[in-house]
Amino acid sequence: RRSLLASQTPPRKTLSRQRQESARSHPRFRSARNCCGMGGEAAPAAADALRALLEEEEEDLTGFAEDAAVQEALSCGRDLREHAEEVESSLRAVERESIADYIKESESLAGLHTQIRECDGVLDTMESMLRGFQSDLASISAQIKYLQDESLSMNVRLRNRKAAETQLSSFITQIVVPPELISQICEAEVDASYLGYVQQLDAKVSFAKLESTAMTSACADIAPELEKLRLKSVQRIRDFLLERVGRLKRRMTNTQILQNSVLLKYKGLYAFLQSHAPDVCAEVREAYTTTMSSVYLAKARPD
Repeated sequence: RRSLLASQTPPRKTLSRQRQESARSHPRFRSARNCCGMGGEAAPAAADALRALLEEEEEDLTGFAEDAAVQEALSCGRDLREHAEEVESSLRAVERESIADYIKESESLAGLHTQIRECDGVLDTMESMLRGFQSDLASISAQIKYLQDESLSMNVRLRNRKAAETQLSSFITQIVVPPELISQICEAEVDASYLGYVQQLDAKVSFAKLESTAMTSACADIAPELEKLRLKSVQRIRDFLLERVGRLKRRMTNTQILQNSVLLKYKGLYAFLQSHAPDVCAEVREAYTTTMSSVYLAKARPD
C-alpha cells in the first residue's frame, strides 16, 4: 500500500513546494505578511503562518489516507485524480437525471400545487363554517340558558298559583251558599236531614264571622244572604222545638219517651240557636222549663 501510495503521489520535494505555494496563496498567510509589512520576504510571522498551514494540510492528508473510500481506490491501483473526476462525473450525471426527473414531473407537481391550493380553499371554507357553527352554538347555549331560567320561573309561578288555587278553592267552598242549600233551609221539612242542612249553614256563618274572611269583598256580597238564611232557619227551628215542647202538655203523654226520641235527637238544632240566636234559645228553654214544671206539678198533686 505504501509503495502504491508513493507511486501515485508526487515526490516529497515537489509536494513540499506545492504546499508552500498553496500556503503562500492562503488568506491567512497573506494577512500575516501584510501585517508585518514584509512584502514577499519570509519574516518570522509569515514563516509561522506557513508552518501552521503546512501542518494542517499534513493532517488533512493523513485523514484522507485513512478514509475508507480513498483506501479502496488506492488498493485497486486507481489514480485519485481519475477517481475524483469519475465521482464528479457521476454527481453531474445524477444531477442531470434529477433535473430531468423534475422537469418530467413538473406537470404533476403543478397539478399537486393546484390541488393543494384547492384544499386550502376548502379548508378555509370549512373553517368559516365551523366558526359560524361555533357562533350558532353559543347563541343556542344562551337561548337554552334563557329557557331554563324561564322554566324555573314558570315552575315557581305554577306552584304559587296552585297554592293560591287551593286556598281560593277552600275559601269559595266555605263561603258560597249553593242554591240547593237555600231551598233545603227554606222549604225542606224539619227532620233528621234538616239537621245536616243546619250544620252546613252553621259552618258557613261561622266562617263568615272570621276577621280574615269579613274583610273580603266576597264575604260582603254573601253576608246578606247568609243572614236571611240564618233568620229563616232560626224561625223554623223555634217553631219546631216549641211544637215538640207543647206536646209534653198533652194528657196521657209519656214525657220520657218524647224527651229521648224527639228532644234529645234534635239537640243540634238547639245548639244552633245557642250560637246564632241566643234570645230565641232562651225563649225555647223558658217554654221547656215552664212546661216540665207544670207536668211535674200535675203529677205530684194527689188525685
